[in-house]
Amino acid sequence: MAQDRNPLTTDEIHAAFAGAWADRFPPVLTPGQVADLLQVALKTVYGWSSDGTLKAAKFRAGKRVRFVRDRVLTLLFNKK
Repeated sequence: MAQDRNPLTTDEIHAAFAGAWADRFPPVLTPGQVADLLQVALKTVYGWSSDGTLKAAKFRAGKRVRFVRDRVLTLLFNKK
């Protein structure tokens, strides 16, 4: 049976982070913040980072890894 798809739109993502959520989850996140946002273990975020699942959402800030919040959500929730 085919699954209906309702990918998240950019407007939906922005609306979800208006107000109080903007302070807790800013546009650029640490791995710990990504884990909190998605309610997964930090180890899971590092696994996704290593296996390429979050490749388009991550960048390095010196020695540290950071993630673009909207890209993380798009990559994970709009999978084919």
